[in-house]
Amino acid sequence: MKNFRSSLYSFAVPLIYAFALRAFFLDDLFSVAVGIVSFAFIILGPMSIGALVIALSPENRATNFVYAVFIPWIVIIVFLGLTFLLKFEGAICLAMAAP
Repeated sequence: MKNFRSSLYSFAVPLIYAFALRAFFLDDLFSVAVGIVSFAFIILGPMSIGALVIALSPENRATNFVYAVFIPWIVIIVFLGLTFLLKFEGAICLAMAAP
């Protein structure tokens, strides 16, 4: 049960972080520096979400190469799916932004 709770924690926190990151980058404060913000959101956003997933994962799983490479993708795909279901983004935006 502890392992399940730890795995759920390592998925839920990065997912909440992804939505917070999206809300943060939608602020009008960043409209002046569009190029830098776009780079940060498209490149650094998924990288930080993936790093957070691995950092919060149980140590025995985080050291597994296959887990470390592919599990962060699941969180990103769930995030993209939720943004589509909640109508935060349209299908064309998600198709272009998906890794």
